[in-house]
Amino acid sequence: MRHISRRRSSACEIYFKLEDIEMLKQITIVIAVVAGFAPLAVAAQSDAECKALWTKADANSDGVLVGDEAAKFLDAIKKSGKSYDANGDGKLDQDEFLKACKDGVFASIN
Repeated sequence: MRHISRRRSSACEIYFKLEDIEMLKQITIVIAVVAGFAPLAVAAQSDAECKALWTKADANSDGVLVGDEAAKFLDAIKKSGKSYDANGDGKLDQDEFLKACKDGVFASIN
């Protein structure tokens, strides 16, 4: 078991070492995955990867993903539990898409 560094203060605060905080983050992620709150593999994607995915997704080059173009991406966003529809129009424009992509929401989509 790891030793937790403690320091007494008037508020009885507990201070953790950096490695303890990293361990707690990992435990939190595992709990979230097991509970179904987070996808198993979440990896941020690079700008180049996201732009390439956008180009492929926006088949008609109209700057917005709707219908069949948007289905798998909107599903991935829904599963992430986050909201990326900044303007509330129910569609994915390039900025919204790139933000979600850079957050790793589309990491499992080819």
